[in-house]
Amino acid sequence: MKEVIKNNFLSSIILLFSLCIGLYFFSLKITGFNFTFFPGDLGDGRLNLYFLEHNFQFFIGKVYSYWDVPFMYPEKNVLAYSDNLIGSAPIYCIYRFIGFNIYKSYQLWYITVTILNFLCAYYFIKYVFKNNYAAIIGAFIFAFSLALQSQLTHAQTFPRYTIPLVFLAAYKFNETYNLKYFLYALLLLVYQFYCGIYLGLMLAIPTSIYLFWILFKGVKIEHTIKINFKWFFKLSLIFLLNFGLLALLMYHYLLRKNSPNSNHYLSVLETIPNIKSYFTSQQGSLMWDNFKNNSIGNSAYWDHQLFTGGIGTICFFIFCIVVLTNLYKNKFKLHKTSYIIQLGVIGLITFLIFLKFNQYSLYYFIYKIPGYSAMRSITRIINIELLFFSISISYLYVFIINKIKKMQFIIFSLLFLIIVFDNYFNSTYSYKTVVELAKNRTETLKKSFKKLTKHSVISYEPLNNKDSLNPIYIHLDAMLLAQEFELNCINAYTGNSPSAYKNYLNKPSIEGRKKWINQNYISTDTLYVINSPFKTEKINLKLYYKLNPILTKIQIIKLLIDEFKSNTATMKEIEIKARKKNVSIETMLVMDALWVYNHENKL
Repeated sequence: MKEVIKNNFLSSIILLFSLCIGLYFFSLKITGFNFTFFPGDLGDGRLNLYFLEHNFQFFIGKVYSYWDVPFMYPEKNVLAYSDNLIGSAPIYCIYRFIGFNIYKSYQLWYITVTILNFLCAYYFIKYVFKNNYAAIIGAFIFAFSLALQSQLTHAQTFPRYTIPLVFLAAYKFNETYNLKYFLYALLLLVYQFYCGIYLGLMLAIPTSIYLFWILFKGVKIEHTIKINFKWFFKLSLIFLLNFGLLALLMYHYLLRKNSPNSNHYLSVLETIPNIKSYFTSQQGSLMWDNFKNNSIGNSAYWDHQLFTGGIGTICFFIFCIVVLTNLYKNKFKLHKTSYIIQLGVIGLITFLIFLKFNQYSLYYFIYKIPGYSAMRSITRIINIELLFFSISISYLYVFIINKIKKMQFIIFSLLFLIIVFDNYFNSTYSYKTVVELAKNRTETLKKSFKKLTKHSVISYEPLNNKDSLNPIYIHLDAMLLAQEFELNCINAYTGNSPSAYKNYLNKPSIEGRKKWINQNYISTDTLYVINSPFKTEKINLKLYYKLNPILTKIQIIKLLIDEFKSNTATMKEIEIKARKKNVSIETMLVMDALWVYNHENKL
């Protein structure tokens, strides 16, 4: 008993030490030891910060509508243009509740989800291989791989801790055929959608293949699963529960009904990794800097920096050979192979589906599945694939130590040290931003935003535009300040936007703004156009629309009705009036909208 406690204590110390090594040499190189930086750039980095803060503001009641985020005003359901990060937002909210500012909370959120990524991968791999050292090595690759440097501009990919847990549940389902593990696998998959829709959609492919194979094996091959009414009823309930939970999230995204044009797949094709992508490293790699230019020529070549280090890459390809060899020996009867080999087959299939050969890819068939055409950057699949790279290195480690049983700790120590050097990078080249730089951009503007009444509508159109090549920085300055002072802003930056908004998105100016508000009626009296910290122009919107009668009466009435519906207090008043007049709520909405329209046009 004492020996078991001693071994468990030693294993915990080594696990903690390995995690600290990863945080010290990798994660804290991104934030800085004094938390000087945040991951990402002034664009996507701050956009994801905005969404995390939006979740916090909604949780504490400062924002009354979750989906009608107050930017790109007066567009409704704006949040459905991007990921919302609601799944991992509670972690960020904890730090905000404690009292940290938005940037420090963002940095701590990043560190925390990285720790969770490591621990969940460790838990999964330990269960599969029953070896602490193998689990530590695999988890290290999953959480701190060199390939993750290319993902730093996509903060929505940071929370990946659900991925190993999904496969753990599916693996246990493969072992036992107990439907509770099937339920856990789907619940965790849905949760990954809540953490980030991109990774949710990508994770759904290998998970679905794996679960379908297990069901098929259990029913048709091994006859272990007996299909009867009780079993089918439970399975149906599991699907209905998860479909309902997913529908709660995806309903608002489906409302967008984005139908890609015929050329859209060609642009997506550019983002599908090819073999070169897996041999392209982030600049600044200690050992692999010669690989940094291998993907130049690809669209967004920096996203193709998917090299996982020499050890991870070699082990993955060796493991693929082992998997294929096992299949061949068993005459391609997958059910006769071990559970680990079956899992390896899923990894190999995933790798091949999300791989491009010249201009051809199996992903074309995935693209046809509803919802998948919305994804525009397929290189993010590396976040899923890293788990299979981790399994590969753990498999080969266990194979080696089974041959040399007396030197396990020495082999582990040497291999761990090599992996650290293999993935080490010069943080000067990392995608990160100085916190003070981001703060200074908005600090001088605060006075202009702060003096405005809450819920006023603003447009930030700087006269001295130093960011003409990066207008999204300007939009995010306005969005973050409007969020801080509870204002509505026309400025916006999202993954997609209406065609009428494109001019303003590319250049926040009078021309772009007019095109937007001409097609999107703003019912408030005044628009505040902020040109500098010292110049704010007030525009009378009632007078503007009188002089520019570009909206028909029907259009304006429809917009007014939508505005009424979005306001809970207004709807309560309309319900009371509808009961008094003995008419339907819809009729009362039209009557009130007509009254507002006629009253405003008499002024």
